[in-house]
Amino acid sequence: MVLVKILKSSSLRAAIGFGIGGAAFAVGNLLLARVMPVAEYGRYALAVAIFNVFGMMAPLGFDEASLRRNALLDGNVFIRIALSGGAVGLIAAAVTAVLYQLDMTMQGLIVASLIAVAMVFSASAILRREGHQTAALAVNNAANWTVVGSGLLCLLLGIHSANFAMTLLMIGVAVGACAGWLQALRIQRRLGAPNQPVPLRESLSFVSILGASAVVLQLERLVAPKVLGVEALASFSVLASVALFPYRMLRSGVGFSLVPRLRRARTAEERNRVILHEIGAVVAVLVVASAAVTLLSPPLTDILTKGKYQLSFFLVAAACVNGSAKVITGLPRAFITACGTSADVRGLNWQSWLMIVFGVAGAWFGARWDLAGLVLGAGLGTLAGAAPSIMLAYRVLRRPPAEAPVPSFVA
Repeated sequence: MVLVKILKSSSLRAAIGFGIGGAAFAVGNLLLARVMPVAEYGRYALAVAIFNVFGMMAPLGFDEASLRRNALLDGNVFIRIALSGGAVGLIAAAVTAVLYQLDMTMQGLIVASLIAVAMVFSASAILRREGHQTAALAVNNAANWTVVGSGLLCLLLGIHSANFAMTLLMIGVAVGACAGWLQALRIQRRLGAPNQPVPLRESLSFVSILGASAVVLQLERLVAPKVLGVEALASFSVLASVALFPYRMLRSGVGFSLVPRLRRARTAEERNRVILHEIGAVVAVLVVASAAVTLLSPPLTDILTKGKYQLSFFLVAAACVNGSAKVITGLPRAFITACGTSADVRGLNWQSWLMIVFGVAGAWFGARWDLAGLVLGAGLGTLAGAAPSIMLAYRVLRRPPAEAPVPSFVA
């Protein structure tokens, strides 16, 4: 019974999709690291890191906000997304020029890639909203699969250029953007629903919320070197790759699939069924994942690192608590995005940053018990900081669905 509930969960299916894409990205990076000189691979890795960080903000919140209303892709939206992606790209290029001294060619590739990924996320949001989750996942994973192709091509042809690999990434994301837009436009023509434009103020609130979410996910990496040193950061990176990976995929899956399903619920009973089913599936997966992580992480880490890194039981247990807390804190954001008003979204905005304050405080306090204490403190602090957003989500879900802005495209 529990297994059937898990397998029927759209959040889990999305998490699996993100997991496969993440694995493809990891394999491609290993191939590129193998073929490129260390310095050249470092340039590529830096460019991709900038791409990943700024990519979430490239659409300036249009993607998240369009899940809440029947915003259509058209010429005006195309210009808006292209300009927002270009503006974010120029900021990213300036950061790379000032802090990392990347060459002009690489800066230009970063700008072009961010314009393309802004298009990807906007099209993916429309596909998610209309229930085409598989197509949306395929579009979202365009960059990950392109990295695999880049690694194989560079390995076969003996190409060692970071600029060449980044060019392939830009082209792959652009192809994904074109495919996503064509599919979304085809769906829009079939539905023929009226346009409900996304207010700029609401989309900017989502930019801030997404930025806070990115910081929450990277919290330990930011605090560890400051309080415990670089060696602790290296150990945490190993821990994150082995023990925290399933939790982050599940968090991504929850946000990806749950919002569109809740938007399609027309009655309180239907909405409650969706919520109870997904929460039950998430809890079941958390239990299974925690058991697997506890049993497999220490020996797997020992094998993969040839004994260089050792994970204690306390550290793995702290990672399980931390990962579970990160998944739980992602649920209120999904509930409020789907069912809340614009005022609720603005409340979620400042409450999201409160999680960072509590998370940093918890990590700082826990660091007196070394890395395990830092990881545990960050997780518990983040969960405590999420209390206001959990209460806000509770109030939002007590309202009848009619009070939330229901898109006109719902059949």
